[in-house]
Amino acid sequence: MNILKKMNRGMEKLFPIKKFSLLSLALIFVMVSASYADIKIVDSPLCMDLMAGKNTDAGNVCVEVSDDLLLVIYTTSAGWELTETHFWVGADLADIPQTKKGNPKIGHFPYHSGDITGKQMYYFAIPLTDLGVDDIYELCDQIFFAAAHASLRIEDGYGGYRTETGWASGSPMVSKGNWAIYFYFQFVCENIPPVLECETAFAYGDKALWDILDPNGNPITDKWGWQNTVHPGDRITRPLYVGATQNDPNNGTYVGYVYIAYSGSMIIVEYITIYPYTMSETNLYVGTGETNTADPGQFGNSHVLQNEPSDEYHIKISGDPVFVVAHAMVCKPVTK
Repeated sequence: MNILKKMNRGMEKLFPIKKFSLLSLALIFVMVSASYADIKIVDSPLCMDLMAGKNTDAGNVCVEVSDDLLLVIYTTSAGWELTETHFWVGADLADIPQTKKGNPKIGHFPYHSGDITGKQMYYFAIPLTDLGVDDIYELCDQIFFAAAHASLRIEDGYGGYRTETGWASGSPMVSKGNWAIYFYFQFVCENIPPVLECETAFAYGDKALWDILDPNGNPITDKWGWQNTVHPGDRITRPLYVGATQNDPNNGTYVGYVYIAYSGSMIIVEYITIYPYTMSETNLYVGTGETNTADPGQFGNSHVLQNEPSDEYHIKISGDPVFVVAHAMVCKPVTK
């Protein structure tokens, strides 16, 4: 709970009006950690000593990933206080703002606290997408360099303060003069969600969609897909295909099936995919007349799914026959 207390004080900096209870802060951490727990820093939290004046341990600087954020937490100890902090992070140490001699220009570091005199804790919450990637999983196994600077003070025993420059421990940036320090860390990824490739799928039927004519006698589409004719009491199972061009199942891939039952005044339609296929969307037409569109988005019944292996509709209808068109977006994992 100690880290939560520290973060609570840090929250006051960003949210000066609202106080965060330890319970609410703990809940934030649980929610934050759940969705991106597979992206971490090796040895997380990675903590470096915060050195004051080169030789004095004044606290530490820790880095860790929480949700889609890189947290950089400064904490002082032994009476030391922060007055200002600056932080830089990047994939190439040569990109750090610096003079011709290689000394860092801390005033040009992208992350800075401003005046925080008297604080014993401060943190930066940096979006992982700020690290030069479009997809945060591009960070997997990548090494990044960082420089964590602080201006520090401590009571001198005479009613005043002694001030020192502070850096998170690591390796010197230059061999002579300025004692500025950098360190590095590595991202590691576990349980990376699969990249999915999705294709349109139709349940096989007794009539091709391009055989259905509009009022002018023209086919409603030139694309593949099927319609089913269903009568009261029918219970039928149709294979579900992707890529069945020319309305030829031999051109497609079997990815599951669709069960259709017409009982009383109810049509029940169940979609089932086989492993490793799932669905991101289903679209269903049910009517007493043939469909007048081949656009799944106009079928009248739609579900957006979270990559589910099954879906189900219960549609009230009366008539004989009833026409059914079952469409889905079917997905499978692919190697990235």
